[in-house]
This record gives sequence, structure tokens and C-alpha cells, in this order.
Amino acid sequence: GSVAAVLRAIEDEVASRPQRTLTVNILGANSPLAQSHGTRLPIVQGPMTHVSDRVPFIEAIAAGGGLPMVAVSLMKGDAVTTLLAETSRRLGEKAWGVGLLGFVPPEILNDQRRAVRESRPPFAIIAGGRPDQAQELEAVGIKTYLHVPSPVLLEQFLEQGGRRFIFEGRECGGHIGPLSSFVLWGRMVDTLLGHPLLRDGADTIHVLFAGGIHDARSAAMAATIALPLAEKGVRVGILMGTAYVFTAEAVESQSITQTFQEIAVACA
Repeated sequence: GSVAAVLRAIEDEVASRPQRTLTVNILGANSPLAQSHGTRLPIVQGPMTHVSDRVPFIEAIAAGGGLPMVAVSLMKGDAVTTLLAETSRRLGEKAWGVGLLGFVPPEILNDQRRAVRESRPPFAIIAGGRPDQAQELEAVGIKTYLHVPSPVLLEQFLEQGGRRFIFEGRECGGHIGPLSSFVLWGRMVDTLLGHPLLRDGADTIHVLFAGGIHDARSAAMAATIALPLAEKGVRVGILMGTAYVFTAEAVESQSITQTFQEIAVACA
């Protein structure tokens, strides 16, 4: 009813929400999202072209408790089939997924879809994708995430049956929208909180926050913003890509060169 009341409400929320976040297992081991994924941690490795297409790298991420995503980018024909078949063979019962681009030329996408249907990874991400593309994979048992860069698109995707989303801000290295992570995450949370599904069926919604998450502080920011969703039963996790470039396994698996990593580490 007054400006003072609004400011007090903001002040109270700033004081209380971090403490409330500590009482909910959002990003810890065996969180609701981790249980849904069959992984130890609610962390997904973002598909990276010419980086996360090495099976030893994918194996290392799975062994570390995350959900790895093989990036097929513009691969076609036998190359896609061979990569996905080898990943499936070596990971066995461990959870993994494939990263697709929803906007590649149809002849390439058709090759990739065929290879994905044959290898049947448990998960997929479609960057720049549509709900109908996700539903095609969901129909054969592949749980599929879509990038959603704006509240308007989120509402449309929900109406069209989408239930797995990636909120990826401009800080991300991949396919970004117009908003920075901090702004995007807040607006998307507000949009979801106002949707009827949160009254009945919140646990069917899976959300990955992405864009600049790489350390304790950025992960804490994502968890704190996500708290109202987690409290309602939405399954929440994070997606990281560039952060993996700084790992020993990225070099050991020959996903990147030692020189590439040294330059990244030295960069200010």
C-alpha cells in the first residue's frame, strides 16, 4: 500500500532468503533434480562444439556426478552414429545426453535425429529448439530440455507441453537471449510462479539455470533466486559449459589443448 512497505518487503526478503535457501537441498547431492536425472549432483554439462564430443571427457563428467552432454553440432552421417554409439557403450547405465541445434539444415538434423533414436540417450538438449522437436524425442523416451530466453517464450512453451527448460543468460557462451542471467532468472521465476502448473504438477517441471555459473558465489546466486521454485516442488539444477574448460580432465581427454587452457587461465 506504500513505497515504504515495498522497500521493507524487499529488505526482509534480502535478509531471509539466503537463510531459507540453506534449508532446501537445491544444488547438493541427491537433490530432487539429481534424483530425477539419476546422477549424484544436479549439475548438467552444457554441450560445447569441438569440446564435449570426446568420450573420455564425457566419462569423466559422469564419474564426477554430473550429467554430461555430447555436442553433435553440425556432425552428420556415420560420424554422429559412431560417436553416440561409442558413448552409449562406454557409459553403460550412467546418465548422459546429446546436445542438438534445432536450427541446423534439415538434411543434417535428420541424420542426427536418426542417430539419436538409434542410440537412445536418456537425455537431450535442443538449443534454439521448439516444443514439437522436444516432443518427438520425448515420445521415444528421451527427456529433452529446451533453451528459453524470454518469459513470453516460456509461457508459450508451457502451453505447448514443454516441461524441461534452460534459462540461459547473456553471460553464457552458447545460444543466448537478450537478457543477462540475473535479470532473466528473476523474470522466469516470477513467470513460473504465476503459472497454474505450480499448484498441481510442479514436480513435472525441470529447470536448469545457466549463464556465468562457475564457482561458489555464482552457484549460490542461482540457488537463492531459484528458491521459490524449489519450495513449490519444481526440480532445479544448473548448467555449466565454460567452467569445464578449466578442469584437468578437459586437457587429459584432449577435448582442449594445454595451450588453450593456459591462455584461458591467464586471461583477465
